[in-house]
Amino acid sequence: IANSTTTKSAESIEHLVKEFNYIPALCNLLDCEDPQVVSVVLEGIANILSAWKDPSVNPYALAVMEVGGLDKLRSDKLQNSPNTQ
Repeated sequence: IANSTTTKSAESIEHLVKEFNYIPALCNLLDCEDPQVVSVVLEGIANILSAWKDPSVNPYALAVMEVGGLDKLRSDKLQNSPNTQ
């Protein structure tokens, strides 16, 4: 899922988010114990968030918050991870 966000246009990202519900899926993977998976997931979330170019409120960021992604990002597990990738 995350890899499909790397070289996509803003329109493609919007399609992936709306049609395939990417944000909840990626946020659920933040609970994974494998640091490499979490690293790829974080990159995917960052790609989605940066695809929004409008200066208004980012609906992707709101979606991350709505599914608990922000809480997971702020969790001690991710904040205190020894992984330096």
